[in-house]
Amino acid sequence: MKDNNSYYSRSTLATKLGVTLKELTHTLIEAGWLQHKGEGQQKGKQKVWCLTNKGEFEGGIYRESQKFGQYIVWPQSILSHDVIKSLQETTISASSISTSFDISAITLNKLFSDLGWIKAKDKGWNVTDRGAKHGGIQQASDETGIPYVVWLRRIIENTQLQSHIGAYKGQKSSTPQREVDGVSYFQLLSGLWVDNLSDLAVGNYLYICGITFSYQRTIALCDQSKVVVGFYLPSHAVAILVSRNNINPSELKQQVDQELLIEKSDLVNVRLSEAEVSEVEKILPKRLLAAGLSLY
Repeated sequence: MKDNNSYYSRSTLATKLGVTLKELTHTLIEAGWLQHKGEGQQKGKQKVWCLTNKGEFEGGIYRESQKFGQYIVWPQSILSHDVIKSLQETTISASSISTSFDISAITLNKLFSDLGWIKAKDKGWNVTDRGAKHGGIQQASDETGIPYVVWLRRIIENTQLQSHIGAYKGQKSSTPQREVDGVSYFQLLSGLWVDNLSDLAVGNYLYICGITFSYQRTIALCDQSKVVVGFYLPSHAVAILVSRNNINPSELKQQVDQELLIEKSDLVNVRLSEAEVSEVEKILPKRLLAAGLSLY
């Protein structure tokens, strides 16, 4: 009996390859593996696809779904086939790649830069020798001449990139962790350790934006009192406060007391709730800009 998990539907295969369903379907038709029943024949609004003899030879099989009826799946081994590999040799933009990883194109390019695959140049990006080895191809705008980089589609499956993005997002499989006295700590891309995932998200975002910051820094205020700032940006004397939920009463009191001290000080404070941290790329730049600090 064949393992269902080793087979991909057309849509799943397209996602895995980083191509559109239309592009994959066209490739399968051109290769003679797939056809629809009758020229232009449709069932409702969906074409009814069937395997050719060649498609069956290459491992395509039918599955049945109560909801969708009969559909076609392809074996995992198809990923190494020359037809599929040639599809991956076409290029894809940073914007399209970022969609596959659910991050912004700006963030993706900064992560590419952190890997040493591209470097900033003339308001754009130049591919490095290391980046070229991973499929980066130099381009430039016809209108402005601003340089940018496109990538071979196989970059979607690059394990080094996947791991780096995973670490940026705080995924357990990619983020170094350690436990000290029963407290879990997570390592930022900068090498610093934080004690919660909300701070991990903020710290990683500041790091890839090239913003110098200190973590859990004790700052003396004008009245000689002291306050511990979660994130302190010395270039603009900005304190970033991430309000945490589900903490014990003593920790909550300490958090509130610290926030009140910062509000009374001459520090500029920017607040984020734990819910807002999930959209740190959208929210934090706007709040820092209002405080006089532009990330871009």
